[in-house]
Amino acid sequence: MPINVNLTPQLEEMVRQKVRSGMYTSASEVVREALRLMQEKERYQTVKFDRLRQDIRDGIQSGEPCPWNPEEVKRTRPGKKSRQTRLTMPAILRRPIVIDDLAEIWNYIAAENEIRADSLIDTFDWKFQELAECPIIGNNRDELYKGLMSLPVGRYIVFYLNVPAGIEIVRVLHAARDLSFQFGPPA
Repeated sequence: MPINVNLTPQLEEMVRQKVRSGMYTSASEVVREALRLMQEKERYQTVKFDRLRQDIRDGIQSGEPCPWNPEEVKRTRPGKKSRQTRLTMPAILRRPIVIDDLAEIWNYIAAENEIRADSLIDTFDWKFQELAECPIIGNNRDELYKGLMSLPVGRYIVFYLNVPAGIEIVRVLHAARDLSFQFGPPA
């Protein structure tokens, strides 16, 4: 069953160049290779999306939420004072695995610069407080878990739930792990 495909002039020239280069023997071979690569990319995105869903489930199932304390992640240096939070602040809860996520981030950055690593944890703390005060600023992520929200923080994405007392941090993952944030959910 032959299929006719219309290409833009730029794509037609690209196909011609590939055939002229000797890498391919025909335009059909170029198109087949392009479709094979597209199929491979879609499989890869599906696998990454499934892994992200599993990461979110792991966060939800990692245990009961407990209060957030940035000092659990940072190494406390002598004489360093932690920032005080306001008494009227909505609760910031976190799943147990969040400490592992943030400790991994802290350790990676601290290998080069502990002060920068502490500063990033302070940034997360500030963002968590901002989210607790206004949880709707994040993006709805129902495609991963019902009621889940996310907010990018630098190269990372904070996944959280809006709960009556405030927010519940579920995971903090590198943005490269969240294909749906970059490309939308898989079809």
